[in-house]
Amino acid sequence: MNHKPFDIASIFLLVMLTLPHQTGQAYAQQERGEFLAGVPANFPPHYSIDPQTNKPIGFAIDVMDEVAQRSGIKVRYVVYPTWAKALEAMEKGEIVLIPNLGIIAERAEQMDFTSSVETYDIVIFVRKTTTDIKDIEDLKGKEVAVVEINKGLFLMQERGGSRLQIYASQDEAFLSLISGKSDALVYPEPPINLLLRKAGLEDRIKIVGKPLLEIKRGIAVRKGNQELLKKLDDEVKTFIKTPRYEKIYAKWYGKPAPYWTAQRVAVFFGGGLAFAIVTLVVWRYLSLLRLNKELQAALTERKRLEEAIKAQTKRFETFFDNSITPLAFLDKNFNFIRVNKAYADADKKEISYFPGRNHFELYPSDAKTIFEEVVRTKTAFQAFAMPFVYPDHPDWGVTFWDWTLVPIIDNKGEVEFLVFSLVNVTERKRAEESLRKSEERYKRLLESITDYIYTVKVEHGCPVSTTHGIACVTITGYTPEEYEADPHLWYQMVYEGDREVAIEQANKVLSGEAVKPLEHRIIHKDGSIRWVRNTPVPRYDEQGRVVAYDGLITGITEQKKLEAQLRQSQKMEAVGQIAGGIAHDFNNILTAIIGYASLLQMKMREDDPLKVYIEPIITSTERAANLTQGLLAFSRKQISNPAPVNLNEIIKKVEKFLRRVIGEDIEFQAILSDKDLTVIADSGQIDQALMNLATNARDAMPGGGSLTIETGTMEIDEEYIKAHGYGKAGTYALISVTDSGVGMDEKTREKIFEPFFTTKEVGKGTGLGLSIVYGIVKQHSGYVNCYSEPGKGTTFRIYLPLNEAALKEVPPVEIIKPAGGTETILLAEDEENVRDITRLVLEEYGYKVIEAIDGEDAVNKFMENRDRIDLLLLDVIMPKMSGKEAYDRIRKIMPDIKVLFSSGYPADFIHRKEIDEQGLTFVAKPISPTLLVKKVREVLDK
Repeated sequence: MNHKPFDIASIFLLVMLTLPHQTGQAYAQQERGEFLAGVPANFPPHYSIDPQTNKPIGFAIDVMDEVAQRSGIKVRYVVYPTWAKALEAMEKGEIVLIPNLGIIAERAEQMDFTSSVETYDIVIFVRKTTTDIKDIEDLKGKEVAVVEINKGLFLMQERGGSRLQIYASQDEAFLSLISGKSDALVYPEPPINLLLRKAGLEDRIKIVGKPLLEIKRGIAVRKGNQELLKKLDDEVKTFIKTPRYEKIYAKWYGKPAPYWTAQRVAVFFGGGLAFAIVTLVVWRYLSLLRLNKELQAALTERKRLEEAIKAQTKRFETFFDNSITPLAFLDKNFNFIRVNKAYADADKKEISYFPGRNHFELYPSDAKTIFEEVVRTKTAFQAFAMPFVYPDHPDWGVTFWDWTLVPIIDNKGEVEFLVFSLVNVTERKRAEESLRKSEERYKRLLESITDYIYTVKVEHGCPVSTTHGIACVTITGYTPEEYEADPHLWYQMVYEGDREVAIEQANKVLSGEAVKPLEHRIIHKDGSIRWVRNTPVPRYDEQGRVVAYDGLITGITEQKKLEAQLRQSQKMEAVGQIAGGIAHDFNNILTAIIGYASLLQMKMREDDPLKVYIEPIITSTERAANLTQGLLAFSRKQISNPAPVNLNEIIKKVEKFLRRVIGEDIEFQAILSDKDLTVIADSGQIDQALMNLATNARDAMPGGGSLTIETGTMEIDEEYIKAHGYGKAGTYALISVTDSGVGMDEKTREKIFEPFFTTKEVGKGTGLGLSIVYGIVKQHSGYVNCYSEPGKGTTFRIYLPLNEAALKEVPPVEIIKPAGGTETILLAEDEENVRDITRLVLEEYGYKVIEAIDGEDAVNKFMENRDRIDLLLLDVIMPKMSGKEAYDRIRKIMPDIKVLFSSGYPADFIHRKEIDEQGLTFVAKPISPTLLVKKVREVLDK
């Protein structure tokens, strides 16, 4: 068969056939005496839309019109985009008829059918090149295209085993087969044959195997319309035997209807058998004469083809032998059949050396798996710049080859042999590698340059041209040519906030004045903000007029970042020193206040009117203690208790407190990730950070607004680090806190994390809230940044490293009134007020107390009362001898003595880590009486 070219026109026609038609709205409402018929918009040859009239046309429409006219009824058509919509309309009662529909059992509940209007088979379509599908059994595991609500779909679903690609229309399914997306198409035969003829693709598609199913199609009538059904059925039975039906069939299918229908066979055998026998004998004789003539023509054509093949073979032999491209024929076991001279010369061997030898025995390589895959899949393979060392010529070194392996398929669909072609690209590869290394060196050189020189030519006191050195690309992103093309480019890229001082510097230089270097910001071509140092030096003529000035631009972005980090570090260190210095005295004072207030509260009757004044004292003292802890957190001198925690759970627990903080006039919303966000963190410190942010948001919304806390994940990569100037690559949990408040300008935003910086009135804020947030986040190896604009609210984003560690179950805390005891406690505390209140609290709970004023006194008191003392309660930092030193001396005397340490100093002052590592108990001041008594009891009961 001569194959028609699969040209652009054919493709265009195929695409045009598969474009969906616009259906618009229903053509008419059902009127009296008329019946509404539903039709799909695009199901040729049965249904399609006439582009001139925008009305439905097709085989089914013509048949319906003829049958309706013969039945004396009127039909109006309603167009639906798909079969599914048309069937849905029938089910809802919106239409009564569907002119042409497959008669299948699945539809019997909703509709009745007339006698069949046509009959055709459901078959398997494949591409002509397909050889591994011969019948329906071969469809197992294959990609099979089917159309929704079609018997072909139902049939394949019943059989199973295939990967079904379900399409809304036959055109989409057909295109899937043509394009190679599907291996086969299961569908009625006539519509697809029509598509093939219209697109000129008959030689691209074939039918394989036996028909899967015979389908009859008739006019569908909605249940309950028996009179209409009978009237239409009577006319269908008569109409399909008429020449008019034959003409309609030929019009839409491009061929006449099958002549030997059941009716014509019956007529033939009923009345014309004798005539038929005579006719058959004559026809047989004439056929033999015609066949003889055709055989003679075939023999002539065969001889012509043999001569053409010989000529073609000779041309091929000439091409093969003389081609400068190395070529080889291999059998499917990779044995050489034949090679050309170029192939043999590549290995310095004779042509006769190769036939019969195995390719991979001569040239062992990993490519054997690729060759085997080509044979298995019958698909060509191309490789590019593959390295290879000739076994017989190792001195040649590594060579590089582009090669192609093409399987030649016989008429049985099997691989007959392989064509192997090669191109030596060693020199090109080496040149590419040399160029790559050169470009890499050049790139590294440019990236290492942080300075470049520029020259500005001046006439009559005005700049007329500028020349920038090549390294300007590294610092500004712009090339010298771009600066030359736009004389104003430099000033346009100067950061707006620095433009005035930059212009002032330039004017001074133009006036002949010597100027100092100016540090200012520019906007890089990629949009990022960079810092540069601009050092201009004027040049004068003999009259002392400026004729030009040269300048040195130095990139100082990294330097500025380091300076900012140093300043922040110094601020943090200063706050840390302040916090550490005042923490001890401040906490001792707070311990006394909390202790005496708590004792007073315990001694009062429940109905004492003065009792209401005690609770604010205790609450205010606890707030003061939290402020101290916040300072320590900011300076990272506070010991944290990190553990695997789920950020979502922390936010759920703190939510009710946040609502209380922000008030009822602010709408609160928590949008939490559906994933567990496990981080290693101190949940108390995270609570504190969220409370500080909520308080800050509340103050930014005096008239009410909204506060949203959202969690998720964020991947920080090298691009992010480059753009933001900080970070470490990895996956982070993200907490976003967004308010709808007044927002802030850039100048304010740059200072918000500085300690003691506040925009609030005197007495309304400490300026430490966001500083504490910053310190807590940094202590957790995270990052925090702020996005805000005046009038557009503010968003804080906190990034904490995700951790895969398992979450620890935290048992609920059971609140129990602390138990006292009768044991004797040696109390060593250098602050008299703290010592007195501690003694009073312990005695209140039944304990006997021996007091010591420092560590040395504690050792002496222990020696005097060693048989009576059950517990040491020691301040860590004391004059003469520390609590830890006193404990170490006492332990030498009594190794199993129990001890409880306390201190108001930050963790690094008292070497808290050493205490924890020895398994000893520590409480931080200030401490409430109930918590102190509870800890004492816990240590005694160990």
